[in-house]
Amino acid sequence: MDGVGDNHGQPDGILLWILLVGGHTVLFGLALVWFWATNSWPDLSFSDPVRFLTQGFALTAFLITCVLAADRALPQQIAVLNRTMVEFWGSIGINLSFPVILGLSLMAGLAEEIFFRGALQTAFISWSSVWVGVFAASLIFGLGHALSWYYFLFTFGFGLIFGVAYVWFGDLRPVILAHFVYDIWAFLRLRRLIRQRDAAQTQS
Repeated sequence: MDGVGDNHGQPDGILLWILLVGGHTVLFGLALVWFWATNSWPDLSFSDPVRFLTQGFALTAFLITCVLAADRALPQQIAVLNRTMVEFWGSIGINLSFPVILGLSLMAGLAEEIFFRGALQTAFISWSSVWVGVFAASLIFGLGHALSWYYFLFTFGFGLIFGVAYVWFGDLRPVILAHFVYDIWAFLRLRRLIRQRDAAQTQS
């Protein structure tokens, strides 16, 4: 085993990796087009750092608490969800080293929040209402992550939390930060699960 998630260069893993990076690049580009067309650029500066950092880390703590509570309340469903994630990331075949986890988390946190909340949710709200906008953007966010039924529900729920937080804070920066930090935690948890699977396969 050369590294966590290594699939020895299988073509499907390479294709998934290209789609992953390319897809996030497209999302980021579409969001930039929307901001340019509407002249409604979000504030991504480092002004008032204490406020947005506090909000971001508080939101991260809430997300992690939700996951840990789900582990206890829905153990069978979470076990199925974990197997789905282990199989998916194992098929991509990348070594989930900490620098790779940082890169993936930054890519997801930045591109997905700028697109789904900053652009898409804002557009839906301008065309309808706040709650329709939050629901619609979260639904599309969940569909974009629909590796399984459980993962769709999981990401749809997280999309609602991110969407409500964006409306509440009126600031995209704490939502981006929370998504980024949560993903680091989630990838570290996933890496542990992959290693446990690999160890069990080696012993069998």
